[in-house]
Amino acid sequence: MTVVAGEPDYGIQATTPLQVLDPSGIKSPLIIKSTDPFKVAVEFTILSGLVPLGPHLSYEVRYFAERVGPGTDYDLGTVTKPTVAGQKTYNATTPTGSETVRDITAGTVADGLYTVGAIVSFKMDGATPTPYPMTVYVTGPAVEVYT
Repeated sequence: MTVVAGEPDYGIQATTPLQVLDPSGIKSPLIIKSTDPFKVAVEFTILSGLVPLGPHLSYEVRYFAERVGPGTDYDLGTVTKPTVAGQKTYNATTPTGSETVRDITAGTVADGLYTVGAIVSFKMDGATPTPYPMTVYVTGPAVEVYT
C-alpha cells in the first residue's frame, strides 16, 4: 500500500476470493440447482490500527451475480454490521454478529452462468451516516445455476 502525503494511512484487503457455500456452510461445487438455497461470503482484513473499529464504524457487503452472456444480473442482497473493537478480519465464520455470510434463497437466480462478486464499504454512524474512505471489490468464481 502506498501512502501519499496528506492522505490517511489505512486500507482494506480481500484476503480470500469470494466463497460460495452450500446451506450447511461447506464450500460449494459451484454448480447449483435452481431449487437449492446457497450462501455467499467474503473475507476481508482491515490493514491499519488507525481505523476506528467499534460500534460507530459499520461495514456493508453488497453481493451480486453478473450473468456471463446475455441475461439478467442479480442483486443478492446486503450484509451490514458494526465492526468490533480489536477485530481486523471478518469472514463467514468470525464471531456471531460480525460474519459476512449471506443466505440466498432457492429460486433467486435463474438458470445460467454467473460471476459472483461483492463490494465491501464502510460508514461512520451518526445522525447522518458518513462514508468512510475504504472500499474493496471482490470477484468470485463462476457459478452455474441449472434446473
